[in-house]
Amino acid sequence: MLSIGLIAGAAAPAAADLHYNAGPRKVVVNQAYEEVRWSVGGSDSLSVEDADATLEHAATRDWADWDYATAAPFSGTLRIDGYSPMGRYQVYGDVYDYDYNEMAATPAYVTVKRASHAKLSATRSQGRLNLTAVTRRYTGSYPSWGAHRGATIRFQRKIGANWRTFASRKVASNGVNTLRFRASARTYRVVVVETAAVWGSTSGMLRR
Repeated sequence: MLSIGLIAGAAAPAAADLHYNAGPRKVVVNQAYEEVRWSVGGSDSLSVEDADATLEHAATRDWADWDYATAAPFSGTLRIDGYSPMGRYQVYGDVYDYDYNEMAATPAYVTVKRASHAKLSATRSQGRLNLTAVTRRYTGSYPSWGAHRGATIRFQRKIGANWRTFASRKVASNGVNTLRFRASARTYRVVVVETAAVWGSTSGMLRR
């Protein structure tokens, strides 16, 4: 007796060594929109017939942009608006080979945050040094730049080849923090600490 077993099931996507590339990995938002480059790579990329790419917030699944390519090189540009939610985004999509079989491709990830900026100035009066830091962040609305209130800034002085923090402050509601103390001439800077939605930054150096 000969028995024949039949197994019915839906066709699965063809296995492939494919992945999405996306960059820059660190997207700094400081204007109306920023661009994210994407491409499909991997050892099986020569079998690709067409591909698309979606830029999507990883946590909220908010859609940012979509692009496609029907000829090599399978790549393009995605845009993210300055008012979009900040955080981690994934770049993924559908990839097909010459026989219109779907090919699995590993997604890529980028992190999107607003820019920050700090400007340091200094004056001396009655033997005291006054350091003033003005700290701003890109808002994605109007006005474009506003006080980076509540963020942490670190006042640092240069000692030899190293920078040492000697004071930390929370940015005031107007974005202006002043530090007064007695000190001999040294080189100073201010470091803005990164937050969940805003990248960190460092001011220019100042010697007083």
